[in-house]
Amino acid sequence: MSPVPLHPLTLRFTDPVVEQTYLAYDFPRLVDQSRVSSVVAIVCYLALGLLFDHLLFSPEDQAQIWQIRLTALLVPFGVLLLTFHPLFRKCNHLPIAMIGLAGGIGMILMSLYLPTDKLEYYYPGLMAIVFFTYNLAGTRFIYALGVDLTLFTLYNLAMLGRGDVPTVTLAISDLYIGMANLIGGTAGYLTERQQRRLFLGEQETHHAYATRTRFLAAVSHDLRQPIHAQGLFLNLLQQTPLNPRQQEIVSHISAASTATGDMLHTLMDFSRIEAGAVQPCPRAFLLQPLLNKIEREFMPQADAKGLNYRSRETRLAVYSDPSLVEVMLRNLVSNAIRYTPQGSVLVACRKQGDQAVLAVYDTGIGIEPAAQNLVFEEFQQLNNPERERTKGLGLGLAIVKGLANTLQHRLKLVSIPGRGSRFELLLPLTHTKNIPIDESPTLAMLGRSRIRYKEKGLRVLLVENDEAAREATSLQLQDWGFECDAVDGLEAALVVVETRPPVFIISDFCLGGSLNGAEVVTKLCAVIGKPLPALLITAETAPLHLQEAEHHGLTLLHKPVVPSELYRKIVTLLETTPTQC
Repeated sequence: MSPVPLHPLTLRFTDPVVEQTYLAYDFPRLVDQSRVSSVVAIVCYLALGLLFDHLLFSPEDQAQIWQIRLTALLVPFGVLLLTFHPLFRKCNHLPIAMIGLAGGIGMILMSLYLPTDKLEYYYPGLMAIVFFTYNLAGTRFIYALGVDLTLFTLYNLAMLGRGDVPTVTLAISDLYIGMANLIGGTAGYLTERQQRRLFLGEQETHHAYATRTRFLAAVSHDLRQPIHAQGLFLNLLQQTPLNPRQQEIVSHISAASTATGDMLHTLMDFSRIEAGAVQPCPRAFLLQPLLNKIEREFMPQADAKGLNYRSRETRLAVYSDPSLVEVMLRNLVSNAIRYTPQGSVLVACRKQGDQAVLAVYDTGIGIEPAAQNLVFEEFQQLNNPERERTKGLGLGLAIVKGLANTLQHRLKLVSIPGRGSRFELLLPLTHTKNIPIDESPTLAMLGRSRIRYKEKGLRVLLVENDEAAREATSLQLQDWGFECDAVDGLEAALVVVETRPPVFIISDFCLGGSLNGAEVVTKLCAVIGKPLPALLITAETAPLHLQEAEHHGLTLLHKPVVPSELYRKIVTLLETTPTQC
């Protein structure tokens, strides 16, 4: 985004679009400042009259003076009322400039009634109005300059019209008022210029964030497709007869592929948090199924390091976004295992007032007090100066902090160097009854299901426009015992269902045409004449896709999908709709 030049005098952006954007950006400040300035002008004008008019003016002139004063006060009253009307947006800075102009003209008119020996008392008042228009009121510099030059001219005309003001006195007053204009004008000019430059800086920052987010989204989509297919192909390869050397090589390739997918997920999670694209969907849920899931996922990693992994049973239910809480807990547990060379990792939950404290304890290396805020910053790894890949990207705790802020949950850290750490996430308790339990099938259930599906030969329709992903998913489904028809779009799918109706549909969300995967599933079910269990898979990460899937009552998985997770989801959906199986 190239810099947009400012006009040196008016301080307007030379690009009209940028100027309009700035005015819209500045409008809330203008409204607040106009209201404050109106009130200040009214209070000061009335206070001056009540305190000093009887000292400066003769009794017979005071009625005329108050008439002038009250007439001038109509302007700030009017501006104050106007700030509550939509018309104020179209007026820009003109109304607030009129406050200073009306006040100055009122003072000049009142000065015509002053005795010559008391004129000097009104000079400070005119100087105050100069500073008011330039600084306190926040008027645009060019408007303030116009107002104060007008008042300066009217003042001199009024004094010359009186005919009793010595030239030296007028010259000295002009000097003081001119100096006030110079000082106030310089401050006003620099202030507005700085405000506009800060605005440009913010716009450039937003533009950079938006550009980076679009870039990461595009790169993410392009990388997720081959990584997803690669993971499925590797899983298939591991099921074939291999000699020990080949098994070792395939195992290393699979680990590298998994690490690449994990890093991609981490980068996109962090990018979405920074861009403010995470939209929480809070609901009541039980914590124990989540603890069970995390334990199943991380127990093998802990065992491989010789760590004792434990999670305590809990009956607590909380109100939050279960998916985002899962991401936070997964990052905390992963971090605990990574930085615990020996000992144990414990996940526990306790009640504290109206909140549940979800805590992850470890007996790891601990964190120095001076570094305990630093660990929540992005790309920070306190004990990984060589940037070893096995220790991640340094984004896990930054993601946890970002999601905690998004969900407005407190996150606490207690750590003692050399003894370990405790991370606590405070979640609001809920007393909702009959909370549905999301029970994933066990490994034993999955094994029995696989045998049963091979015997039945259930037919799955796969709609996927990426050739590699389509081929890999099709082969994987066949290896699991399903009969699979793999097509690249709706037209081919409609031909298939006429002769070979499926019992399950898997569709990519973005198919390249006018319809998305959710709409394709809806149309296919309408043609078949009954609803079918279906699963959406996507390489996109936009929250709108998840909302669209939820709107159609469909499950959405993000590529790259671990084969075991894909199979688990298929079995779960088939088991919950037994009439179709």
